[in-house]
Amino acid sequence: SGGSGLVEQDFSAGPLTGTTVVEATNGLAGAMAGMLLADQGARVLKLERPEGDKTRKFYHSSLER
Repeated sequence: SGGSGLVEQDFSAGPLTGTTVVEATNGLAGAMAGMLLADQGARVLKLERPEGDKTRKFYHSSLER
């Protein structure tokens, strides 16, 4: 219905609500861990180098539609 295709979910009541995590990783495993923690309600603060995280340049063909 004209949406962006992104699914918005409210994780404010997850088991990690009230927890703050500082993610200072540079790679897929760290990004995945940060995402999983956020999915459980944690507030994730991601630190990146000025040039950004290298994983932003990764691309998967299934994302193109």
